[in-house]
Amino acid sequence: MVQNWFGQALCLFLLCLSHAARAEPSSAEIAVARRLFKEAVALEERGRWAEAAQTLREAIAIKDTPGLRFHLANAEVEQGHLVEAVVEYDRADELIAAGESAPDVARLLATAREELKKRVPTVHVVGLASDAGVTLTIDGRKLASSLLAHPIPQNPGRHKIVVESAGHQRAVFEVDLVEGERRQIQVNIAKPEPKAGVRQVSTSESLTTEESPSLPEPPPVQPRKHGGSIARTVVVVSEVLITAAGLGVGAGFLLNQNSIDTRSAALNRELSEIAMSAPQDASVCGMPGDALTAAKCSEFRQTLVDSKQARDLATAGFVGAGVGAVATVITLIVWDTSGAEASASKARSGWQATLSPLGLQGLHATIQTRW
Repeated sequence: MVQNWFGQALCLFLLCLSHAARAEPSSAEIAVARRLFKEAVALEERGRWAEAAQTLREAIAIKDTPGLRFHLANAEVEQGHLVEAVVEYDRADELIAAGESAPDVARLLATAREELKKRVPTVHVVGLASDAGVTLTIDGRKLASSLLAHPIPQNPGRHKIVVESAGHQRAVFEVDLVEGERRQIQVNIAKPEPKAGVRQVSTSESLTTEESPSLPEPPPVQPRKHGGSIARTVVVVSEVLITAAGLGVGAGFLLNQNSIDTRSAALNRELSEIAMSAPQDASVCGMPGDALTAAKCSEFRQTLVDSKQARDLATAGFVGAGVGAVATVITLIVWDTSGAEASASKARSGWQATLSPLGLQGLHATIQTRW
C-alpha cells in the first residue's frame, strides 16, 4: 500500500514538471526568439552553419516552432548530420500535426524529408537473435538489442561497430558509409575455447566424488526484533531529507531567478535607451561595430533563458518537497509495525527446518521444534 502511494506521488511530481516545461514564454522571450531567428538566417547566408544551428537551438529553447525546426534541419544537413536533420524534420511535422500554423514549412517539409531519408545510409547487423543477450555498440554508444532486427540509420563516414554476447567472443567491425548506402553485416560469434586443465562438468554430473560425512547442524538464526520499526524509521528519515532537499533547491533557485530577473531588467533598460538613439527600423543587437552592445544583447538573451530554467527548477524543488512531506505523513499513518513483531514472536516458538548434506545420497531434512 505504501508503494502505491509512492507511485502516485511520483506521477504527480512528473506531471507538475511537464506542466512547468510547457509554460508559454513571455512577450520579452518571444521578442528575443525572433531576434535569434534573424541572426541565424544571417549566419546561414554566410555559410556559418554550426553557429546558425547553435543560435536556432537557443531560439527553440524559448519557443519551439516548425519554422525553427525546419531551419535547424537544413543547418544539420549542411554539416553532414543527416540523421539529426531527419529528427528535426520529424519534430517540425509533429508540431504542425499538433496545430502549429506554418503553411510555408508544410509545403516544403514532406518533399525535403523524403529526399533526405533516401540519402541517409543504414547498417543492418544480421545473424544474431535480439533475445540472445546480445549487446550492440556503435561509436562507443550502446544501443538497444531490439535494433538488431532493423536497419540502423547512421551519418556518412567511418563508424566502429562492436557486437558482444555472454559466453561468446567479441566481434568488432569498422565501416565507411556513403550517402544512400545500405550496408549489411553478417555476424557469427563463436564460443571461446575452454582453458587447458579445466574439466567441463555437465548439469547431470554430481559435484562430489565420494560420500562426505554429515556436517554439524548450524545453530538456529534468531529473528530480529523490531525490524519493522527500524525499516519505517529509515524510510521516514529518507522522506524528511527529500523534503528538506526539495525546499532547499526550490528556495535556492527562486532567489537565483530573482537575481537573474533584476539583471535582465537592467539590461533591458540599457538596450531600450540604445534603441531610442538608433536609426529607425534598425535592430539594436544587429548594429555592426558595437562590441559593447552586442555583449549586452548576448547577456540579455542568456538571462531570459537562465530565468526560465531557474523558475522551472524552483518549481520542481517545491513540488518535490511537497511530495516528500505527503509521503512522510502517509508512511507514519499507514505503516504498522505490530505485524512484524508478532511474526518475530511466532518464529521464536515455532517449527524450524534445516538441511544436512549426505554426499551422493542427496539431502536429508531435519525438523526441530522449540518451546
